[in-house]
Amino acid sequence: MTEQNSLDKFRSKEVEERFQELISGVVNEEFENMNTALDPQPVGCSKDGTECRIRFIKKDWERNQRMQVHGGAVSGMMDTAMGMSIMAKSGRPVTTAELNVSFIRPFLGESFLIDTEILYMGRNLIRTRSTAYDEESGKLLASATANFAYVG
Repeated sequence: MTEQNSLDKFRSKEVEERFQELISGVVNEEFENMNTALDPQPVGCSKDGTECRIRFIKKDWERNQRMQVHGGAVSGMMDTAMGMSIMAKSGRPVTTAELNVSFIRPFLGESFLIDTEILYMGRNLIRTRSTAYDEESGKLLASATANFAYVG
């Protein structure tokens, strides 16, 4: 996806509803966990559920000494976005088997959009990729690929 504001293909009500249900299941307000701390906000998914967009708002705890979002937090956002996209499509829990992140620009803005794409869904392994954009400027900030495995 070249421009972060081309949202037209991210408008599947059915997948968006499943994504909202998933968010309520993995974000637990009773105790702090990574998903709760990152606070993913689904924007939408494609009709077939293979592509999703998730918004993340910068939190104080994510910043490094240069006031940029720490690379570990960026990796967590991208990992969470890809994993949640898989679970929204498949309805099955997954765990990360491999994650590769390429940092292109520092995360300086206040909010970020992560576009995810499911490339392959096998019986046991799922291959994904994602790109992160600054929501205000639309600039590409990072890209990632990951392999996930079904659990349970």
